[in-house]
Amino acid sequence: MLVKIADIVLLVVPVVYTVISYWNYWDLCNNGIPYHKAVLALLLAAGGVVAVHKMGKPAWVRASSLLAVWCAALLMNLVGNAEVYGFLPQLPMSLLFCMAIVCLTFSVFRHYAIVPLTLIVLVEALRGYCLFSFGVELNSHVLAEVAAASTEEILGFVTWENCLLAVAGTAFFAGGFYMLSRVMRRENPYALACAGIMLLASFYAVRNLACPPVCNRPCGMWPVSSIREFTREAAAGYAQNARLVKLVQSLPSPADKPSSISALDGDEGVICILHVGESVRADRLSLNGWKNDTTPWLRQQARLVNYPECIASAPETMKSFVGIMTNARFNVEKAPGEKYLPTAGSVLDLFAANGFDCSSFWGRGTFDDKNSTPFTQIVYALTAKASHNFQEPGEPLRQADRIVEFCKAHPGKNLFLLVNNEGSHMPFEWYDTANPPFLPTDPRAFYQNPKNNPQKALEANNAYDNTIHYTDSYIKRIVEGLQGHPLLYCYVGDHGEYIGQEGMWMRGDVDDPATYYSSGGCRVPLLVYISEELERLHPHFADSVAHLRRHATMVVAHEHVFHSLLGFFGISTPYYDASLDLSSPQAKPYTGPQPQNNGKPLEEDWH
Repeated sequence: MLVKIADIVLLVVPVVYTVISYWNYWDLCNNGIPYHKAVLALLLAAGGVVAVHKMGKPAWVRASSLLAVWCAALLMNLVGNAEVYGFLPQLPMSLLFCMAIVCLTFSVFRHYAIVPLTLIVLVEALRGYCLFSFGVELNSHVLAEVAAASTEEILGFVTWENCLLAVAGTAFFAGGFYMLSRVMRRENPYALACAGIMLLASFYAVRNLACPPVCNRPCGMWPVSSIREFTREAAAGYAQNARLVKLVQSLPSPADKPSSISALDGDEGVICILHVGESVRADRLSLNGWKNDTTPWLRQQARLVNYPECIASAPETMKSFVGIMTNARFNVEKAPGEKYLPTAGSVLDLFAANGFDCSSFWGRGTFDDKNSTPFTQIVYALTAKASHNFQEPGEPLRQADRIVEFCKAHPGKNLFLLVNNEGSHMPFEWYDTANPPFLPTDPRAFYQNPKNNPQKALEANNAYDNTIHYTDSYIKRIVEGLQGHPLLYCYVGDHGEYIGQEGMWMRGDVDDPATYYSSGGCRVPLLVYISEELERLHPHFADSVAHLRRHATMVVAHEHVFHSLLGFFGISTPYYDASLDLSSPQAKPYTGPQPQNNGKPLEEDWH
């Protein structure tokens, strides 16, 4: 008798609750409740009950055990299922489905069920944390960035608060599921399996009534739907990276075709530095009008050519690096057509083929293992002609000193240096923390729920500005250290950053090119410093400098860097395009997608 009563309650209560809860919804949106769906739902639930009874007479799971399972399902949903907060009526469906999953998991794995259940909740809690703290979903774009990230970047998230939260969360959930396993040990696995089947039947009955017809995902099927979505996004992110690596590795070297250099003989001691900066927005330079004086030294340099409107080719380093170093056009990952994809490899190859000694300087462990990440695979492919590869992890100014020492140790040689370091990459910690120029500041505030904490948002933004001020000092140290040498220093940002501007944090929302190119974060600095010694070296250089200055008001992009470096030094090659050479009178502006306006003042976006 108790079994029959339980069956009726399990069958009727969810359906009645759903009918009451969704009466207004169906009445307003669908001209009344769809009775055919109600009948189908009841038949489905009744069929589940009949199917269980046809399997024999299993011992019914104790009411106390079902109550424990319900509590566990409720806690799992409240902690890990972010969707219920956006659509609370989904909770009853999610509870039924989650209870079924718990029962079936314990019926199969018994007390070992605490392992998969704990892992599921922890992963889902991480997704909820990212959504709550940054408003970012773990989509394919984010997961692709994680896959390409270096160890140093990942360790940036390892703060004591996050570690404490992870340990406490793991202990809490593992302990909770352990206590649940002690309750479930007394239940028959067969009875648990039958209870799981009946719960699934009730879930589908409720779902047929309750799930809105406009819903674009399996309503209430958490955590299975979430795991499926996460797996699909991870696979898509992996595929994106793999395609880009394959593309870059298949590119022919531009040096395979004949080339020549007209402005140099090979023993002038010219130094060309291409510095690919990390995560700097053009609108955060005081050089471009930002309220904090983030670039005091650069702002005073008469020999600096500044392009305030430079559009980055992608929102992450791996892809933008290809857009800078090759003859790619627009977005290398999602180019609007084949003609915009790169047809040749690194510009470094052409400098090496025309008498330059090429080297690369990195701040991270890029060269530890060439297959460690997709980014390192691309770096190896694009720096194959470099005769020296240096790493200087940690303090960036130490790297600046090493660059100066290296250049002075090779007098008379024409040098091409590719430079990349942490710069303004999160965490925003590379600046003089003892004497920060902008206060209040906290380099770790970015990881402390800044989206919902205005004070942390302010501290994170000041920390970000401090890193740009530090980069200003970095460039100053190199340029002043090489005073008297014929020098061209080209600084270009790889991509911008989102620290509250336009309502976005990090770069998880910019996986769609339409979103990326409509935001101010796609504008990056492009700065060219030409020493007087270089300009006087050859009439071609004087003309090139004049054209660089003339085009400074144009909208430019990453696509101009490859051709401008070649054109400035008079390197002739079939891959050269004068319309993309800013040192040529034939230069044309960037015509691809870009922000149409700046919107509201940026300082208001994160207050």
